[in-house]
Amino acid sequence: MKIKSIFAASVLTISMVLSAPAMASERAVSFVQNKVAQILTILSDPALDEMQKEEKFQQELLQTADVNVIARFVLGKYAAKASAKEFEEFSHAFQLYALSVYQSELSNFGSEVFEVKSSEDRRPGDSVVLTTISGGAMADKSEEIKWRVLEIKGAPPGG
Repeated sequence: MKIKSIFAASVLTISMVLSAPAMASERAVSFVQNKVAQILTILSDPALDEMQKEEKFQQELLQTADVNVIARFVLGKYAAKASAKEFEEFSHAFQLYALSVYQSELSNFGSEVFEVKSSEDRRPGDSVVLTTISGGAMADKSEEIKWRVLEIKGAPPGG
């Protein structure tokens, strides 16, 4: 089992609302660190049973990840050819698929160590944060995860 299938295929696109004039990559790093900390806290909370962890994880993921943006990214050039109804159906199916993949493995995670390695501003409002996750269910392995963080002003995270 690879952590990439748990947290992201290879790039997880997340949206955020930003207002501070700091460098985008600094804000993106902080955003990713906070979101991962929240998710790992949920997964390692001994007071929550598996169903509660799944529910809280799902809520956090849907508030963080913009499923429509990710679905459009997954479709690539074919997104432009899809009608609004076709895209809506695909986006819904993709959301159900992604949640089922994550939820099927949730009980295996929670005590991992998360580390930011670097960040890069692709352009204003578009950053990539390179992280590693290791320990816990990963044993002696380490996986790199790239988080693509898009600044979408006026839109709630995941909206």
